[in-house]
Amino acid sequence: MNSIYKVIGVFVVALILLNSTLFVVPQTKQALVLQFGEIKTTITEPGLNAKIPFIQNVIFFDKRILDFNAQPAEFITRNQARDIEERVVIDAFVRYRITDSRQFYQAVRTEANLNSRLNSIVVSSMRGVLANYSLSDLLSDKRVTIMEQIKRSVNAQAQSEPVKGTDTRGRRGFGIEVVDVRIMRADLPSDISQSTYERMRKDFTKEAQRFRAEGDEAAQAIRAAADREKTELLANARNDSG
Repeated sequence: MNSIYKVIGVFVVALILLNSTLFVVPQTKQALVLQFGEIKTTITEPGLNAKIPFIQNVIFFDKRILDFNAQPAEFITRNQARDIEERVVIDAFVRYRITDSRQFYQAVRTEANLNSRLNSIVVSSMRGVLANYSLSDLLSDKRVTIMEQIKRSVNAQAQSEPVKGTDTRGRRGFGIEVVDVRIMRADLPSDISQSTYERMRKDFTKEAQRFRAEGDEAAQAIRAAADREKTELLANARNDSG
């Protein structure tokens, strides 16, 4: 009986060791093997792999395109025709992929840390680009050109950020590629929206009053013409009866 327990014990230990040694990298993932926080191996291909149990651990990063929603921010656009500045609040989202898991881990460790850094980059890029365009440009065919310029600017900054723990000759950037930047919503600030609404309400009120005045004038002219026609018809009828 004791020998059976020993066999079972050995089997359990072997199973634990095997489970701690082997790991699978899915098709949609890439992996880093770490030993006491130091990167030992980078794995980009799917399949079965091995590590030193209890000493090394594995972290996974997605190979697919990921989404990030930037925080809404207020921007200044330029109306060249009227030579005035226009304020607008914009919601934007970014689509990116992790192209270098080693560099990504060294730079930001996690997607949450990246999003915090990326948000400031997106906002600064949008400020620089939108300063050269008007609000109406965002609603026209120029929108595609504007988005492309913002994407290039975000990519340039994301690929030139210094990695902590390296000197100026070390690797730089977040290890990502920004594949798309899009504006989800563009609104006027609340104070401007209210003043715009009041101005439009006054304009519509004036327009309605003008239409009523023109309608009253037209109605009076029609009634006057009808009265004249009535008077003429009655006069003709009396003449004919006489």
